[in-house]
Amino acid sequence: MIVQSGASRNRGVDTLITLSATQAPMQITVTYISKSDSNNYFVCEGTVCDSSTAEHLIGVNVLIVDSKRGIATDQYGRFKLDGLSPSDTLLFQYIGIKSKRLSIHSLLESAKSIW
Repeated sequence: MIVQSGASRNRGVDTLITLSATQAPMQITVTYISKSDSNNYFVCEGTVCDSSTAEHLIGVNVLIVDSKRGIATDQYGRFKLDGLSPSDTLLFQYIGIKSKRLSIHSLLESAKSIW
């Protein structure tokens, strides 16, 4: 489930602010998704928290499905991935918590619906 709470345009770049997907006990908040200035790829960044305690989850694996690319969230639960295409899907994995998938296409469509 994606919950939208706002969007803005900054210097001609579409910016999504606070797009959350909650699947207990993990809440993923995408605070920024934007098209790169130089190509047709996207940048996506956000945070991952425990949905019941609001504590940041450190070390959540954020992987691009069907690729060898990914990152782990930092000490504040933050992640940032670039070079994403609309057909990419992000997989969020954490020990003891059911994995969650978010497609870049669905994030972009959700962003369009609130501009």
